[in-house]
Amino acid sequence: MGGAAWAGWWLVFSADVASVLASRTAVPADGWDRVYFTGYTVFPLGIGDYVPDTAWAQVATAVASLSGLFLVTLSLTYLVQVVQAVVHKRVLAQQIHCLGRDAFGIIAAGWTGSGFSSMFNGLLRGILALQGREESHP
Repeated sequence: MGGAAWAGWWLVFSADVASVLASRTAVPADGWDRVYFTGYTVFPLGIGDYVPDTAWAQVATAVASLSGLFLVTLSLTYLVQVVQAVVHKRVLAQQIHCLGRDAFGIIAAGWTGSGFSSMFNGLLRGILALQGREESHP
């Protein structure tokens, strides 16, 4: 996702030779310098080695920074949700493992003679919560 944004903004900043200049010498940036400029603009570092020169490049730099900030925030938010789902899945697996060695052992341990014990209530809630997480974050 970030690589596509980087490449797209690099193409934008490569459209005009005078759009990006070296900050110390005011020399137009070459292709690799534009890659560098785009990288620290899209992933907002604000190093300042290169600067936008034209008005449209200044606006594009601001938009690129905002889009990069959005992509980083969105990616981290999604990643945190996925990690939480993995942790929940492992906790549920450990709970099921502690109930018995296999399905027969779990059912035998939960059978009271006239019905199943309440140990399955929490397990059912955990399984349904896991299913909801799997459907929302595959």
